[in-house]
Amino acid sequence: MNKRQKWVRADKLQAGDRVQDAKGNIVTIKEVSQGIFPGSILITLQNTDPDFVYLESDTKVFVE
Repeated sequence: MNKRQKWVRADKLQAGDRVQDAKGNIVTIKEVSQGIFPGSILITLQNTDPDFVYLESDTKVFVE
């Protein structure tokens, strides 16, 4: 598991990073891939609902 604990651009996120979901829970990123829209990133999360999110590649996300 990655222990970066800092703000990271969405296009730099990695599987295994831990982030906060929409309900405030800390969850693990399962997969990061290019989204269907230009400049978008699709992030699949483990054990949460919803289990995915689309972000702009330059969006900053706090990684725990």
